[in-house]
Formats: sequence, structure tokens, C-alpha cells
Amino acid sequence: MKFKLLFFIILFPICIVSDDFHVINGFWGDRAIGLAGSYTALGDDASGMVYNPAGMVYSQNKYNTISTTNFRNFTKNYENAISPGQNYKFYSNSYVPNFMGSLVKFDSFVLGFSLLSKNEDSYSRKDDVNNPLYFNEDSLKINTINEKRNYSFGPSIAYKINSNFSIGLTIYNNYNFSSFNKTLVESYPGGFVKNENLSDQKTTNSLTPKLGIQYMPNEKVSLGLTVSSLINYGGRRQKTFSYMDSNTNNYNDIKLYSGSETLSGWKNNQSILFPEKIPYILPEIKRIDIGIAWFPNSRFLVSTNLTYTSGFRFKSTGYELGANNGLEIYITKNHNEELERIPIWNFAVGMEYFLFENISFRTGYFTNNSNSPSKKWKEIMINGYLELNYPNIAILNSPNIQFRNKPIVPSENWEHINLHGFTASISYHISDTALSLSYVRENGQGLSNLDESNLPQKLKYYSNYFYFSASVSK
Repeated sequence: MKFKLLFFIILFPICIVSDDFHVINGFWGDRAIGLAGSYTALGDDASGMVYNPAGMVYSQNKYNTISTTNFRNFTKNYENAISPGQNYKFYSNSYVPNFMGSLVKFDSFVLGFSLLSKNEDSYSRKDDVNNPLYFNEDSLKINTINEKRNYSFGPSIAYKINSNFSIGLTIYNNYNFSSFNKTLVESYPGGFVKNENLSDQKTTNSLTPKLGIQYMPNEKVSLGLTVSSLINYGGRRQKTFSYMDSNTNNYNDIKLYSGSETLSGWKNNQSILFPEKIPYILPEIKRIDIGIAWFPNSRFLVSTNLTYTSGFRFKSTGYELGANNGLEIYITKNHNEELERIPIWNFAVGMEYFLFENISFRTGYFTNNSNSPSKKWKEIMINGYLELNYPNIAILNSPNIQFRNKPIVPSENWEHINLHGFTASISYHISDTALSLSYVRENGQGLSNLDESNLPQKLKYYSNYFYFSASVSK
């Protein structure tokens, strides 16, 4: 079972398509992309609704609309994942509308509305592996279907208190959907066959209010601050798992798990267990952005951004109840590891220069640190040994009380990669229209633990984004 699970998860890790362990999953708007997201002290166009709604009042036009699309490709390389010297690489390409926003400027205030497509990935894959080198099976047949979508939309308002101070508010309604389905069939020497099926569907609705202020002490300096927080308000989750093999004679022999946000149950032969219910929520992370922009002259600017995001921990009951010839009590960890996040800081800096009156160039640098809990190699090895050899540790015999080291159904795979990258863009301005082409490169390396009963892997990541933006102002 250990080897099968490792191979299965290596080929199809649950979190491989969408990255849930970084807070920066793209950039929005033509200027903000080229400046590597260091836009908190600016925000003087429609993309200010994302970065700092207070900056919209400094738009030089009464109307402004921005539309952006992007093409993305990324690679994850898990080193020595299958055997020494045998890596596993995963590639993904996607093309989606990225951002659309419009603002209307009045005397002292600005109204706006924007739509963000933060993520839209899907894949379907079938693998048929005969006589795998590292495993005991004759063959493996693996089918996987994965889909993930994440949209945000909402209104913005900004008010100019005086000539150098403004406030603004954006309220985004977020829709997150993910669906993961996989089937594994293993054939062993002698005709023994195993079959596993896992399905996990999750929908989450949340709000992200973002409050911003902007202050311009003089014509050459701008200061910005935003505070935002994610608030879950609804959703649903359904997760099922089944296991059968050649020794399965009837329905009672099938191992079954079914879980939702309200109730979960596990049947293993004559044993029945009621595990912790599975949450549909997203980590409720709070975020603070501080920005400074400097305008030495009319053709050149430099902007910086410092971002803090809080950690998050979702508490659980810390126990599970079961029945097998009497009451069983399992003591578990008192928090949900799938939702755990740690506090992090990120930094960005960008510059803009007008090469000519109608051609501008931008470039920037940014960090994108992981907010998954950091683990040491020794810690991973010790936990893996305990989970493999002591999944349940007896505490008391009557009643039967045990400490559960390992969850019944595997959750998302852990990985921790600190990323960094650079951006470059060029814009061509024609009358009231601007066209921009931008490139973003991001890379980094860290650790991944695809199966906690085995060695952790070094994970390398790199991605390329190509953005095309059109902006119209009047």
C-alpha cells in the first residue's frame, strides 16, 4: 500500500494545478503588471480597484476601462520522486481573460466595477504503467480529472477628502470551485487486483473588503496603505473514497468514506467511524499593503510595495468516535492541517520610464513567499516514520482510546517553495488608448512531501506569463 500510494500521488498530486500556498497568483492591469504589483501608492486607473481604491480619484480622465488577458505556462519538477535519478515533471498551459475594470470620475468621488479571473485550470489524464521499476505491481492504470476556477467581482468607491488625501473601498465577492476525481487500478503477480476511487468537490463563497488610503505630501511623493481580509459566508464540500480488491466478496467488504461540511462517516468491514467533518472554507487571511512612489520628473517613476499576510489555523474537535464491538475514541490533532497558513512578508519594486512621448517601458522585481507551514527534513522523516508504523497509538483499552497519527483519507500534499520573479512591459499610447504587452517570469525551489511515509523531494518551480492589455480613457 505504501508504494502504491506514493506512485499514485506523485503522478497526480492534488494541489499541482493551482497553487494555494502563495498569496500572489497573478497581476492585474497594464501598469501594475509592469511594476511587479508595486501599485499601492499609485492606483490612478481602473486597476486601482485591486491594489488601492483610494488612488482612483487621481485618475487624469473621467472614464477609464482596462481589459487584460494572459497566457501562462508553468513547470514543477519533483527531483528523485520516483527513484534516485528519476524526476517527475508536470507542465501546464492556460489562456484566460485576466481582468476587466471600469471607473467613472465625478467631482469629489469615483465609482468603479471590476472582474478578476484569478485561476481557471482543468486537465484530464490517463496513465497505463506496465512493470513499474520502483513498485511491486505488474501494472498501474490511473485516470484523473481535475478542475479549478476562481473569480472575483465587485464595486469600488473612492472619495477625495482634499487635494492630497483620499480614501477608497472595494468589496469583492469571490467564487471558488474545485473538483478532483481519480481512479486507480493495480494488478499484482498472481492475478490480485486493487481498485480505489477518490472524489472531492468543493465550492466556497467569500467576501474580500479592501480599505485604502492615499496621501501625497508633495508632487514628487505618494504614500498608500490598504487593509483587506477574506470572509467566508457559504459553500459546500463533498468527498468520497472507496476501496475494494480481489478478496472483496460483497458490499460489506468494501471500504467506504463519505464526508461533507456537516457530517462524515467511514466503514471498514464491521467497523464504523465518524471522522471530523470536512470544511469548505478558505483560510481567512488578513493582508496589509504599504506603498511608496517617487516621481523625480514627468517621464520617470519608482514605486515600492511591502505586503504582510497573516497566518490562519482552523480548530477541530480533536477527537473522532467509532464502533467495533464497543465504543472507540480516537484523539486527533486539534487543527485542520489543510487550512493552516503562516504569516509572511513580500516585497516588490518597479520603475516606469517614457522612452518617447507615446512609448513607455516598465520593469520590476517581486517576491512570492510560501505561506504553508515550513518543515525541516528531520521533522518530515520522523512524522513519516510514525505515520507509517504507528498510525494509531493505544492510550486506554477500556474504553478503547487511541491517538490517530494519520488521517483516514489523504489531504492535499504539502509543499513549501519561496518564489521570486521579474516583470517587463512596453506600452504604446495612441490618443485615448494604450496597448501593453507584458512578460512575467517567476521561479524558486523548496521541499515537497508527496507521501509522508516516504522521503521528501526537492521541488523546483518556474513559470512564464504573457499579458496583453488594452486601456481606454476619456
